[in-house]
Amino acid sequence: MSSEELFFYGLIAVILGLGIPLVVLSILRIWMTHKALKLYAKHIKATMNLPEVKKFIATIKKPYIEVDEDKSKSQVLVIWRDSRRKDIYPSVWVYVDKNTIKPLKIIVYSEDPHKKPSTRTLST
Repeated sequence: MSSEELFFYGLIAVILGLGIPLVVLSILRIWMTHKALKLYAKHIKATMNLPEVKKFIATIKKPYIEVDEDKSKSQVLVIWRDSRRKDIYPSVWVYVDKNTIKPLKIIVYSEDPHKKPSTRTLST
């Protein structure tokens, strides 16, 4: 075998060695995202009709949704935030009851970090 063939086979080995784990991790990420969306889709949908969330979606071009679950209180926290920023300003946090899928509390953080967030508690 010539040095060009050894280089070619070595390059193929490196590409496969790095490519296969990348494909496996991509498939795992898609699967986990699908699983989380399937689990919390109703909770996200319940928050979309709230006036604070509608206003936030209208003002922010690319909203990002984060979902967290508090098992001790049986609540799901749905966070709507600006995908272009790393901090929580601006964002809307909605606490949703896990079982009844009804919003319990809404916290709106404005763009100004020094301004106190507005909180609204919904009747259950």
